[in-house]
Amino acid sequence: MNKIVGVLFLLLTVFVLVSCSNKEGSFTMDHVDIEARIDAEGIIKVQEIYNYTFNGVHQRITHSRNSKIKNFTAYDASELDNIVLGSDKLKPLNVTKAHNQYYINLSAENEPKKVVYSYEIDGAITKYNDVADLNYSFFENSNPKDLHNLTMKLYTPSNEISEATFFFFHSKKQPSIQKVDGAIHYHYNVASTTESHNFRLLFPAEELTNRPVDKEKKAKEKLIVSESSLQWRYNNLDDNYNSKVPFLVMAILMTIGLGAGLIYFHPNRSKRAVDKKALLSFMEKTDPLLVSFVGNDAKLYEEDIITSLFSLQHRGLISIKEVPSRINAGETFRFTWKRPPAKLEKSDQFIKEWLFKEKDEQGFYFLLESIVHCEGQFQSRSEKWKANHIFKQNFLKWRQLVYEKSSFKKVRKPYIPYYLLSFFLIFATLGMLIYFVFNNVWTREIQYIVMSVFTIFGCVAVFYKYEKPVMFTFFSATLVLIFFQPMTIATMLFILFILIAGFMSMIVPTTSWYLDSSPLPQAIKLAKRSLKKKQYPLGNTPKEIHKQMQYAMILRQENKFVEACPNIPPTLLASGNYPLLQDPTSTVAMFDLR
Repeated sequence: MNKIVGVLFLLLTVFVLVSCSNKEGSFTMDHVDIEARIDAEGIIKVQEIYNYTFNGVHQRITHSRNSKIKNFTAYDASELDNIVLGSDKLKPLNVTKAHNQYYINLSAENEPKKVVYSYEIDGAITKYNDVADLNYSFFENSNPKDLHNLTMKLYTPSNEISEATFFFFHSKKQPSIQKVDGAIHYHYNVASTTESHNFRLLFPAEELTNRPVDKEKKAKEKLIVSESSLQWRYNNLDDNYNSKVPFLVMAILMTIGLGAGLIYFHPNRSKRAVDKKALLSFMEKTDPLLVSFVGNDAKLYEEDIITSLFSLQHRGLISIKEVPSRINAGETFRFTWKRPPAKLEKSDQFIKEWLFKEKDEQGFYFLLESIVHCEGQFQSRSEKWKANHIFKQNFLKWRQLVYEKSSFKKVRKPYIPYYLLSFFLIFATLGMLIYFVFNNVWTREIQYIVMSVFTIFGCVAVFYKYEKPVMFTFFSATLVLIFFQPMTIATMLFILFILIAGFMSMIVPTTSWYLDSSPLPQAIKLAKRSLKKKQYPLGNTPKEIHKQMQYAMILRQENKFVEACPNIPPTLLASGNYPLLQDPTSTVAMFDLR
């Protein structure tokens, strides 16, 4: 019942919110006339006539304008056919401003309205020695609605359009221009809010008779060349992009072919059936610490301190025995050093000095519970934090000594074809990106900045030897940039290329294993898979099972092993030293460092 009431309340809330959001109804802008006149000082005086159709009740409308405008006023001219600014028949409307938004109080209910906006634009024109430059947009894409049947008239100070006057649109869809009655006329059937409508007007500087020169230099030739280049790019954008379709198709096919080939012909890839029992036997004869190192992608973690103890036991340096706990009423494990420290490797010597500090008649030893922290072991948090801090510091020192061992250094080597593929992918990506960016309609400054950033990004990827996180970030950033390009067939193919290139850079191995250890990764994968499925072939003697349990713990599959492990008769356990098998479930819990 409570759930039903809750659902009904939620539906009612949604209904109220939707109702409130639509309270003011909607409107359309059916016809817009804009007339802009530039005076001798370079100030643009604008008059706009908007014909609205309102649906529902409205109390105000919003008008977005550039920050350079001033003296913004609005009038209700719904009852007038001929509009003359300053006429007593125009009804002034109250206007408030917030940032670049103008809020006009206008009451309307299911009716058409005609509103006149008047304002001035100051500071939009730059006067050079030989030309005056206006780069502007009278109707920005921040307006809430599309403008229908929009007509624009633009007058220069002389009210004449000479041969030295040039007009350029900064948009792909450009309306036709007419020069009528000394003004530039153009018309949009629909001026969409999703598109830019910027333009540039260049006219003789002499027409600004009452304005001083803003920049003491000649800019006419440079501006005309720049705008002509930009117009060529606007007019040929799709053709320029799509001309590279064959190259993109070739790049996609090459990337797929090279990536698949590198994976298929990787030196350590098994290309024939293998003897699973032999593989598992190979792993069980390998040093436990090396098994963990290879299984963790050539890394060691804090849990591998336990692995190092199993390694020491396999090499006959220590013994393991279950003994009563000093902390609680349960059991723990004792590790006793059997061999004098002569000719020990540095990592073994370090772990002996670090952990094996206590001594009795049997020799140096330590208890498992001294590194596996139990409840009630510490009297305060600070004591526990200090113990953890010391443990981590010693672990890091020990791990570095292990990494420096020759047997661990020669486990794997760089897979050179991966680096060659990565270089090709970065080179091809930057090459295509340069073409797309410099054929886009962005300004040259933006183009150079974008390509400088991505070229540096590519160099960073090379510097860091094509590490996968860096490659992923490079391709992700490139993918984001592509979505700011015009959508053509070539653009979509470029997106597909980036996705495939990024995928290949992630799945192609960066390393290959040396011949001596090459079967080990495959054996580890097989062992993990078999343990998870409880299909690992268990030994026939307690000694074999005891050893297999250690490897199961190393591979983090100890719980699955315990579930599949048969009950071993106590008489067999009594015949040897198999402490881990006395109570496998309890053993797993005691050895858990995670």
